[in-house]
Amino acid sequence: MKNFILLVIFTLGIGCGFKVINKSQLTNFNLKEINTSGENRINYKLKNKLLILNQTENNNKSYSINLKTDKIKKIKEKNINNVITKYEIEIFTQVIVKTLQEKEVARFTSSETGNYETGGRHSQTITNEKKLISLITSDLADQIIDQLFTKLNDL
Repeated sequence: MKNFILLVIFTLGIGCGFKVINKSQLTNFNLKEINTSGENRINYKLKNKLLILNQTENNNKSYSINLKTDKIKKIKEKNINNVITKYEIEIFTQVIVKTLQEKEVARFTSSETGNYETGGRHSQTITNEKKLISLITSDLADQIIDQLFTKLNDL
């Protein structure tokens, strides 16, 4: 009886029809123009990640993207002596995708949040902040790319 149940579960698990999507097949669009405003360092990294999508040629659809990025830095924690021990950084990016004829196709917002601790020296705190911003920006770029795939492939 146990063998029969295991055989049924195994058969249902294999025969479900799940197929892994190859992201390189989803890039049937071309980003002709990427305009940025807001935080320059974050926008530079986002723009470089998005330009990787344009490695393939012979794409039928061309779009322009507008990125508006905001960074909010808040105090997360203080100790008994009222000294700041942790900061929180939130990065918001508003993405507007348009065709080359200036017709708006998609609009969405992505955001990421992270925390970092202050160091013993100010230079260590700045280093911690830069590392966190780099990690958050990478995650944010992945979110934007996934949203672009879903929004632009639905059209």
